[in-house]
Amino acid sequence: MSKRFLFWFLPAWCLCFALLLGLPYAAYVPDAGQYRLLALGQHGAVPAPFSARILGPAMAGWLGRVTGLGVDTGFLLLGIVCLIALLGLMAGLLWSWRAPLVVSAAIFLMPFWVDIFHDYYLPDLLHAALLAALLLFLLSGYTSLAFVLLFPAYLARESTLLVAGCLVFACWRRIRLRPALVGALAILSAGLISRH
Repeated sequence: MSKRFLFWFLPAWCLCFALLLGLPYAAYVPDAGQYRLLALGQHGAVPAPFSARILGPAMAGWLGRVTGLGVDTGFLLLGIVCLIALLGLMAGLLWSWRAPLVVSAAIFLMPFWVDIFHDYYLPDLLHAALLAALLLFLLSGYTSLAFVLLFPAYLARESTLLVAGCLVFACWRRIRLRPALVGALAILSAGLISRH
């Protein structure tokens, strides 16, 4: 078997493993009910900080309405799409870094993937996929596009503010003013939308 085949086989195997083991009882994860209420449009019934994490529930609610299968199926479909995206983006990051096969195996064979998919009602899977895309864009030199992703990431989880702070320190003097302003505007806009 070629190294390239093995490298891309690992995320595919991980996807199957996570879907098979992570699916049962996902609706009973703590806090899943809060996000379900958001997806149903009952924003007044949801306390902070859950009420600020609007992106995932809005997408799940939309998917549930479009398919006609309901909010719970919307969350499941969103979770599957986010898991596929996250695994693909992680594989892309590892491939671009020319990571040894043993490192890829260690990453993709962890039980973490089952746990994160099991919590598909929570915003963590969507947020992780957005951050992985941000890192891949940064690594590929698409700085402005990477910083635009701070907008949806903040709407998924407000902890994106901490990520933005880390980016300021990591990218200090390496990034021109225009992409930095794009990132600042993305965070400020998302904060205002999330608040209101």
